[in-house]
Amino acid sequence: MDIKSELIITEPRQNIYVFNIDNSKLLQDIDSLQSDQEKQENDVKANISELVFEVLTGLLINIESRLEMKYGRLPDTDNFVINLNLQELRFSYSVWDQFISLVTSELQFKHHVYITKHDNVMDRQIYLNTSSIFRNFRSHFNDNDKDGSFIEQEEETVDYEVPLKMILMDFMQTMQLSDEELSELLIRYHSLEELFNFVSEFKDDRPSGS
Repeated sequence: MDIKSELIITEPRQNIYVFNIDNSKLLQDIDSLQSDQEKQENDVKANISELVFEVLTGLLINIESRLEMKYGRLPDTDNFVINLNLQELRFSYSVWDQFISLVTSELQFKHHVYITKHDNVMDRQIYLNTSSIFRNFRSHFNDNDKDGSFIEQEEETVDYEVPLKMILMDFMQTMQLSDEELSELLIRYHSLEELFNFVSEFKDDRPSGS
């Protein structure tokens, strides 16, 4: 992936470092792998996953080097977010999130990274507002804070997005849900408790063996 340009979006509580990425070469390589008739489907998927992982790893190492050169050290993780603005997605956001999670974990990359599409540039706040689950997650804890163990801070210092994405990705895989089905559930249910209660009932009602 080639970095074509970069910019900083300044928000009250954090800075978003936007990298505009040309990922056309990666997509061409993926098309080439998918067109290989001699390989089994599972082998093709494994090769694509390995390719994306390798390319993303190289990209984040490059970005880390750029940030160190620009600032002399990596910026504070509490108020610095990285946006990879891709020319084309090809995969759903949830798939990209899985790749990002794997790569950042492998590299021990401390900064939070999120994906957007080139022709639909979103700043951080708009990105977070695209899913109500983050706001509902916080309100759920506040509403059920019986012993005062969860205290809302004036200055938000906890990033709820990362653990929530991990929960939701596991949830999607376990329930075999599409992005659209998950979105419908998140609209219908207004806290994780309600959502998980629905899942428990759904599992209990399913015929055995399904």
